[in-house]
Amino acid sequence: MVLLRDELAKQILADGGHEERSTAYHRVILADLVDVERLLECASRPVPEWLSGTRARMQAWQRALRGPDGRLPLLNDAWEGPAASEARAEAPMTVLRQTGYLVLRHAEDQAVLDVGPVAPPHLPPHAHADVLSFVLWADGRPLIVDPGSFTYSGPERRRFRGTASHNTLEIDGLDQCELWGDFRAAYMPRIERLDIKDHGDSTVVVCRHDGYRRLADPVGHERTFLWLPGDGLVIVDTLDAQQRHAIRSRLHLAPGVIMQAGQIGPLRLAALGPGAEPRSERAKLSPYLGVATPIEVVERAFEPDPGVPFGWALLRPGAQAALDGRHLSIERRDGSSLALDIKG
Repeated sequence: MVLLRDELAKQILADGGHEERSTAYHRVILADLVDVERLLECASRPVPEWLSGTRARMQAWQRALRGPDGRLPLLNDAWEGPAASEARAEAPMTVLRQTGYLVLRHAEDQAVLDVGPVAPPHLPPHAHADVLSFVLWADGRPLIVDPGSFTYSGPERRRFRGTASHNTLEIDGLDQCELWGDFRAAYMPRIERLDIKDHGDSTVVVCRHDGYRRLADPVGHERTFLWLPGDGLVIVDTLDAQQRHAIRSRLHLAPGVIMQAGQIGPLRLAALGPGAEPRSERAKLSPYLGVATPIEVVERAFEPDPGVPFGWALLRPGAQAALDGRHLSIERRDGSSLALDIKG
């Protein structure tokens, strides 16, 4: 019990998440802790507070990430499991500060923003190059997903860990960190959370990372998320650099979801700002290790001017977003409007 107590103190963060940011590892450890409590109770032995308290924090973390379909997103090295049996959290926003996930909810819509470190500094083996990625549900269905892991070795290991397999920006064809091997990584991105403002009818989250500081012309990537309850999500990116760089901005669609006439599920998908129009490609999602299923990826590939914003709007029909330079304007379905200046 002493070893268990000491390891839980090291591995489980204050917000209840596991230090490796994997929803699958979290699920396994939580199940083990529940079993330990039951064994102690069956043996008529007291359950120590450090054990019950850790279990409760982990359950709260799992409720926070649980989607409206009962599933947990496949973040970092992760695979599917049974639908969560506990009730989903209902607060409009949950900030899991230590693990770095921010969850936004409205009715049967939910977004999980990955705005934290890819791994603990001392343990990069399970890190994925997924900084400022996100997943999204609408009307209770997953729309934008994380593709999972597939394997622990070989070229597919690197592919599923790479930036190209996540819903964020890939710059100059490189990952946000260097993946030196199946369980190694270097030049880990440092993340700054510049702003989180909840206005009730909208939430603005601004973060940046420096994973591409290692380039000859160092690049900083800043991303603004604008959550519009009932209408959808807008994402705006800017690059802090001296020169133009080739970017690829990708959205991995859930199995069975396709882009058709600019629509994905109940949302309209629009490209914002200058640059290429979206195009579709094929990719893979891995619900379990060794299992892959085809999915569609929507991608924009171009070379933006430094400091010039661009991005995506994922909004219900009747809502619109426009990006004019650094000025983002929104027309809501209820007739109201919203304006935001992208600082960059």
